[in-house]
Amino acid sequence: MLGEVEILEIFKQNFNTSPNYPFKKYPNFATFCNHKGKWFALMMKISAKKLNINSDNEILLLNLKTDVAQILIDHKQIYPAYHMNKTHWISVKIDDKIDKDFLIDLIDTSLQLSL
Repeated sequence: MLGEVEILEIFKQNFNTSPNYPFKKYPNFATFCNHKGKWFALMMKISAKKLNINSDNEILLLNLKTDVAQILIDHKQIYPAYHMNKTHWISVKIDDKIDKDFLIDLIDTSLQLSL
């Protein structure tokens, strides 16, 4: 199962980047930046209810930039971006149902679009 530790390792191993924690109000929200300092990913834990998921649990999300948001959104693993532009960003629910290679491709696309 992919979790926070595995996601951090994916960013380190595949994209040579480490998390930044810029939000005092949300100290566990992590941003990932390209070599120019521009965000290409945001990792956060939020209440599932904020995405209209019928659960009292918190979920791990990864917001990523994309040029095909409307095609990817399935309301099961990929949602309209939480707290970001819904035309250019998606929220990916990180759990045992997300394919690691697919996720790496999404992250890579987000990085490329941020350059």
